[in-house]
Amino acid sequence: GFLDLRRIIEVCEKANPEVQFNLEMITRDPLRVPCLTDGYWTTFGQLPGAHLARTLSMVRRSQGARPLPRVTGRTAKDRVAFEEANVRVSFGHAREKLGLG
Repeated sequence: GFLDLRRIIEVCEKANPEVQFNLEMITRDPLRVPCLTDGYWTTFGQLPGAHLARTLSMVRRSQGARPLPRVTGRTAKDRVAFEEANVRVSFGHAREKLGLG
């Protein structure tokens, strides 16, 4: 991601030293957001298109070098193993890089 999670955690802990964080790991194919369709924009009223352009630019600048992982085409057993591996890596990252746990 492109958020400064360590800084976000510091701000939260300063505001509330008793704050507790939860890890949510969803292992599935990345969602496709139909942001270039009329139906998507219906709920935004008269929001200028500049907001979309700015957001798309930020996303493109911030995307990782590797494609996001996918589970389509994996067996059920492989999906479970893949999800467990994701959770373990995420716990390790939270502990080692973010000072959690």
